[in-house]
Amino acid sequence: MPSLIGEVLDIGAGGVQVPQVTTRDEAEVVVRSARFAPAGKRGVCRFVRAADYSALDRYAYFRAANTALLIIQLEGRDALENLDAILDVAGIDVIFIGPYDLSQSLGVPGQVDHPLVEEKMLEVAARTWQARGVRYVSYSVDMGLFYDACKHIGIQDATIPGPGIGPNEDHEPRVVLESREAVRGVKV
Repeated sequence: MPSLIGEVLDIGAGGVQVPQVTTRDEAEVVVRSARFAPAGKRGVCRFVRAADYSALDRYAYFRAANTALLIIQLEGRDALENLDAILDVAGIDVIFIGPYDLSQSLGVPGQVDHPLVEEKMLEVAARTWQARGVRYVSYSVDMGLFYDACKHIGIQDATIPGPGIGPNEDHEPRVVLESREAVRGVKV
């Protein structure tokens, strides 16, 4: 994982989102892998896309690169048990709760609205929001929100392409093509 984080940032990604972080040590590895010294130990090469293949001033590049967004996903019981230690790691920008994996680790796979899953997510929110402040909230995913909006306005036959089901002949996701006229002007 550490080398992959540096490689992704080297090609110009503005940040990384790392799944299945369960301990303080793992969170520290994320930071060390994404940051140049003194904040980390990311491999140094300024002949990469992110540095415009050395056209950027080296010091400006290193400073800017050390501001890449770092998101870690807490997705299991172990991560929740280690939450305070993980939150103490400097350099993590976003804590993301993975509700589906969390539900599985709690013995109720896929039941993201199960009272136990909701209770654990609220515990994390209370410990992070109140004590440390929140700058990022994610709700569902874009396609899921769009699909729910289609159902809400009466489009019961909207289909979301799945594995093996590609876009239509105009390279648009099928749900957008079938629903465009119906959702025009509708506020979601």
